[in-house]
Amino acid sequence: MSSEFIFLIKLFRYLLFPVSVVYGTIVIIRNFLYDNNLFFFKPQSFDIPVIAVGNITVGGTGKTPHIEYLIRLLNPTQKVGVISRGYKRKTKGFVLAYTESSATTIGDEPYQYYCKFTPKIHVAVGEKRAIAIPRLLSIKPETQVILLDDAFQHRGVKPQLNIVLIDFNRLIFKDLLLPMGHLREPITGINRADIIIFTKCPQDIGYKKEYIKIKLSTYIQKKWKPIYFTTYQYGNPVQFYGPNIEPTEIKNIVVVAGLAQNEPFADYLKNNFTILEKLFFADHHCYTSVDVEKILKISDTFALKNICILTTEKDMVKLKASTFEPILKNVPCFYVPIEVKFLENELQFQKMIFKTLDIF
Repeated sequence: MSSEFIFLIKLFRYLLFPVSVVYGTIVIIRNFLYDNNLFFFKPQSFDIPVIAVGNITVGGTGKTPHIEYLIRLLNPTQKVGVISRGYKRKTKGFVLAYTESSATTIGDEPYQYYCKFTPKIHVAVGEKRAIAIPRLLSIKPETQVILLDDAFQHRGVKPQLNIVLIDFNRLIFKDLLLPMGHLREPITGINRADIIIFTKCPQDIGYKKEYIKIKLSTYIQKKWKPIYFTTYQYGNPVQFYGPNIEPTEIKNIVVVAGLAQNEPFADYLKNNFTILEKLFFADHHCYTSVDVEKILKISDTFALKNICILTTEKDMVKLKASTFEPILKNVPCFYVPIEVKFLENELQFQKMIFKTLDIF
């Protein structure tokens, strides 16, 4: 990247400074109104335990695998309900997931929860969570715990527990407010969080944990706030199209991904496979027949033995649509599941969840 191009990028960002000031002012006023229950800005509380999982930046911070972690943690004894906005779905208002649902009708991440955990959980989407919660409870009264996906800035509901995720690779104290940077609100907003989790951490994080805690402490009003560090644990590839191939036989791959950050996924795969091509899309990309035909064409171009498509679980639930099956049915397609792994103090985190919600 040339120095002239970098200069133009920096200049453009500084030109956005007035917009960031206006945006930040609006957010601060909004939070002040909610914090003080003024006018119509009054968060609604519910008798049922509600856990909100969100972030303070735009882009992926790992909300989906952390929601799934909580589902696995709570599900053995609790009937869990998950409510999401349903980003990029084609429907509006409250929608309860059922057998005919798809990524188009409820969004890719809610559909992933539904496919993965039904009938153990109930999944619904709704832009206004304060309306969606009572709607879900009226239809599924056996629900005992509500998980709100991407709800930290959704102040209309007052959760019993607010969990904020921060990407280790995009530390918030090095960021700026939108649109200059990626911050949805000023960093001091983390004071509303009950738990802070730094996600996507390296296994050998070492001294950086203390560095992060010290830097973050300058923005935290309380003397102590629980801070945890997690990483991703990748599972063996799971096949969803094509002639049966053992995961151990996969050698040459085409990577297909539509994440907020695609490169880390590809970086993991290159350590285990030979990547012939990377086909990246924007986060929450809605696949079309043209996209799928392109995937097929790339696969045919290489025509190598043991060539496979490897994608993410979030992309898989969209590519597995009946519309695309005739196109991809003869191509070995796999997705790579991921789970959250705590680097330390996992039991402490779990006990805090149970104690705060008075589940046990």
